[in-house]
Amino acid sequence: MSLIPHSKPTLGLKENKILSGLFLSKNIAAGKEVDRFEKEVAKFIGVDHGIAVSSGTAAIIIALKALDIQTTDEIILPTYVCNSVLNAIIFCGAKPIVCDVGDYWNVSAKTIQPHITSQTKAIIVPYIFGIPIEIEEILKIGIPVIEDIAQAFGTNNPDNTKAGNKGMFCICSFHATKCLTTGEGGMILYKDNKYADKIKTMQRLFPMSDIQARLGILQLERYSSFIARRKEIADFYFNAFDEFEDLCIPQKWRKGNIFFRFVLKTANNFKSIESNFYRESIIIRKGVDELIHRILRMRPENFPNAEELYSQTISIPIYPDLSNSDIYKIAEATKSIIVDGKAKS
Repeated sequence: MSLIPHSKPTLGLKENKILSGLFLSKNIAAGKEVDRFEKEVAKFIGVDHGIAVSSGTAAIIIALKALDIQTTDEIILPTYVCNSVLNAIIFCGAKPIVCDVGDYWNVSAKTIQPHITSQTKAIIVPYIFGIPIEIEEILKIGIPVIEDIAQAFGTNNPDNTKAGNKGMFCICSFHATKCLTTGEGGMILYKDNKYADKIKTMQRLFPMSDIQARLGILQLERYSSFIARRKEIADFYFNAFDEFEDLCIPQKWRKGNIFFRFVLKTANNFKSIESNFYRESIIIRKGVDELIHRILRMRPENFPNAEELYSQTISIPIYPDLSNSDIYKIAEATKSIIVDGKAKS
């Protein structure tokens, strides 16, 4: 059985040819390719400085260390996020303060504000699924903001600025599942040069290689076409699914979205849906593997939106390498499986 994967990196002959040449040159450690990649990513996001590192998690750790995080300091993060964000906070010895999210997966000033204390040192703001955020309202709180654009590299916010260029720090992930990949890897972006020495010193602990950076440069050269294809697929899905009330994200969150994931809200049982899609040779996933407050054994009633979204969200394949026939198959399978709020058995 030939399966349609849930996610897949977009790699081609050009990447293979140029990376092969890099191997032959023997220049594979951190060097000029890393320098160039840092400059090009910083320019793309619209900030002054970028430092490439080994992962998005490493970028969060470096950002927190640059802020001189102490054991008494509190870091706010949403419960609906990859647990690597939690792991970075714990690694730095700080106290994670978990907040709920809004109706559509992302945090807001409203969900963050009740958790602000005199010990709050930073707020980590992930852009889940590539969906824009009203970041200006969060910045008004007056606490250092770390924008996490691991899932939103290229997302435009409502004011048409790039996600990641307004916080004190921005972190990127270039993992194989991301829209732009270097296999593994990440980057910390910043405007204020007073943090440069600390960040560059810590970079030595989490280096990126020239091989990874060169792949990133090639991906960035093609990135506009990657996003255009994702939006084309998303439009096809919206046309197919908008007849189902409240299944898709509303129009408000479609503009500027890079569609890292195409998520649907359904009352169906995920296991039943998953097995039905598998019978159609399609792999789907939940929005996140686990909620942070569950990992920390916190009371679920304090996170009503996240609990509801966790039970309702499914993610269907969306990436540039999907063929038109694959997209049609996924859309038809989705419509046949999700009917009247119940999965077919």
